[in-house]
Amino acid sequence: MSSIATPIAGILAMIIAFLVVRKNFPGKRLMEMVSLLTFAVPGTVVGIGYILAFNEPPWCSPARQPSSSCCFIFRDIAVGVQTGIAELQQIDPSIEEASTDLGADSSFTFRKITLP
Repeated sequence: MSSIATPIAGILAMIIAFLVVRKNFPGKRLMEMVSLLTFAVPGTVVGIGYILAFNEPPWCSPARQPSSSCCFIFRDIAVGVQTGIAELQQIDPSIEEASTDLGADSSFTFRKITLP
């Protein structure tokens, strides 16, 4: 389950970090706060919440693996967002601007320049 959740959490965290660091839009700080909410809540409390939420049928059956994967994603996304923010603050935005000036769209720039 964690091998499925880890790449999803990493990519989602990097997208959120990119939006928080490089883009300006209404609700930017709210997005950052919500993505870092699992840092504020102790792991024991989050674990008890997961047990209470997913220990009842139909969530507790083996066929409900996606719900457990979602738990891993939401628990690990805060670490990825913080790491992504720290990394993106070290990269000069002019590198991404050069890619855009040379004709690349923003999704190509994110995939090929920012993400690596």
